[in-house]
Amino acid sequence: MQPRGPRIHALVLDQLVGVLSEYQPQQAYAEISRALALPACAMDEDLEAFLRLRLSTVEVARGNDDEALRAIERSLSLWSKREERGEMTMAARYLSVGILLRMFDPKDALREASQVRAFFEDEGDKYRAGMALVAVATIAYARGGYDEGVDSLEVAKDLFVAAKDPRGEALALSTLSELYRSQQRYQEALDVTLRYKALAQDSGFKEDEIKALLVLAGLFRQQEDFKAAARAAREGLRLARHAGLQEQQVQLLLQCVQCSLTAASYGKARVSRNMMESGLPAGGWKRTQYGVALYWHANALALSSREEALKVISKIDAVCDATGDLELQAYATLLSAQIQLDTDKATAASLLLPVIQSFKKLRDETGQKFAEEVYHKATYIPVAAPRPAVADVTGAEEQLQVAPAAPKLPRAWNNY
Repeated sequence: MQPRGPRIHALVLDQLVGVLSEYQPQQAYAEISRALALPACAMDEDLEAFLRLRLSTVEVARGNDDEALRAIERSLSLWSKREERGEMTMAARYLSVGILLRMFDPKDALREASQVRAFFEDEGDKYRAGMALVAVATIAYARGGYDEGVDSLEVAKDLFVAAKDPRGEALALSTLSELYRSQQRYQEALDVTLRYKALAQDSGFKEDEIKALLVLAGLFRQQEDFKAAARAAREGLRLARHAGLQEQQVQLLLQCVQCSLTAASYGKARVSRNMMESGLPAGGWKRTQYGVALYWHANALALSSREEALKVISKIDAVCDATGDLELQAYATLLSAQIQLDTDKATAASLLLPVIQSFKKLRDETGQKFAEEVYHKATYIPVAAPRPAVADVTGAEEQLQVAPAAPKLPRAWNNY
């Protein structure tokens, strides 16, 4: 039997690595390398396997997914010599699931997650088996297995109920709602989300309750029940303010703007939009959400006051300068051109031509779908100015109406 001192030294270094890995991954890598170089590791395969597993988390923090997988494989090979199927082995497999998904290898990720699930079911550990099933469902859906994903989540939910774990049940319901929404099965999504909200409320999970209310606002709006949507958004906003969750406040305020505009309550929309503006940082996705709210408001204002709408569009340009959001800036430019068509065709043309040229180039170079959509929309707007050939645009030209009452935004902007 080897002396305890060297083994304890290695384990102390492991604990130090655990502290350092998130904030100082390079230093953590140096310390775990020291631990692996100790003579104790060469004499104790179980210790080496344990340290290799820690090394994999450090490599993830350093952005080296390939090295992380190699470290996990080494751990598994060492433990397999001893015919161990303990929790450490499953921890290694579970960690590899996330790495494989990031490397876009869903087939192997699904295999690993399924093994984890089977192990914990055999052990009678319903909670961990449920968590593995949530991973299985997510991976299956990513591979196009929608039905398998839904079935896995239903089983996971039942396992969490049996384990008396409301947090896991909330995760299963939230993920199930997301799958239904992705397939535009809005009634099923609504039913599941209402159960998710009730569970979160009963269990005191404030962040889950806020998330459920945000989703409900979007689903009610989808069904054109604007009063219910506004109620859900306002209730979520109240909870988010009380909890000090700024990110959720911004998302819920955007829902308030969208609900108010679709219900033609322009005054309420302006109030919500102005609330979004106060206290937002100069850049980042929160600023983009505010820009989307401005876009909606500009569309509504254009119905009654083109001058006011153009002022709002100038604010969108400022937001896009801060965030670098090409898509939002392009849509704002198209809206500005549409507004000015009747009074100033030359200005409209001067706005459109750079959009047409730059997004045609972006489409040709990257094949991005949104670039093609913007390019086509721009070429469809009739202006009295030379325009590039659009032979690749099939079908009759679509005459866009100036400022539609309910603009069709890119899917990512309808945030629910």
